[in-house]
Amino acid sequence: MVGYKRKEFDHSLKLTYFEGFRHDYLREHYLPTLNRFRNEGVRATHGMRPVFTTLTYPNHISIATGMYPEEHGIVHNSFYNRLLKLTIGLDNRDDGQWSDPKVEPI
Repeated sequence: MVGYKRKEFDHSLKLTYFEGFRHDYLREHYLPTLNRFRNEGVRATHGMRPVFTTLTYPNHISIATGMYPEEHGIVHNSFYNRLLKLTIGLDNRDDGQWSDPKVEPI
């Protein structure tokens, strides 16, 4: 075919977290982009049970690694990295330097 170009597929996983987002927002409100995510993607239809403690960092790392906080070591939204001698938190995180969960993430 003239003009046909083989499409290269992106095999990466896009994971979107909705923290504090009410479960019924996608049903009650007109949110076309989020509805498209819902209709074309995969979702936890019955919700997800958070790990203890119910904080952002421990839960995000648990979802990405499949490990509990006591295994991956992230138990709070801020923590001290002994190797870097640096306290890491939501206000000073650097991509790739704030966590080493000792597993290959998804």
